Amino acid sequence: DAIDTFCSMLALEGPGAILRAFVSASSYAMNRRVVVEESGCKGTTCGLDENGFLLIRYDSGQTHRLAAGGVRPERTLR
Repeated sequence: DAIDTFCSMLALEGPGAILRAFVSASSYAMNRRVVVEESGCKGTTCGLDENGFLLIRYDSGQTHRLAAGGVRPERTLR
């Protein structure tokens, strides 16, 4: 059933609708403090690009598309 729903969404509304649905269901896609595993860079997730790649706004202010690799939550000291 879910696949039919998303296939219909894609046909009627285009790929942007699928990306928006993913972002709204994901706990990592928006406003999550993360560390990029390969580089150790820290930043905040800021959505997906038009191809579905995760966007990260680094602490330096630059936004980067993560085309490969992974992220993990940034640990904060309490």
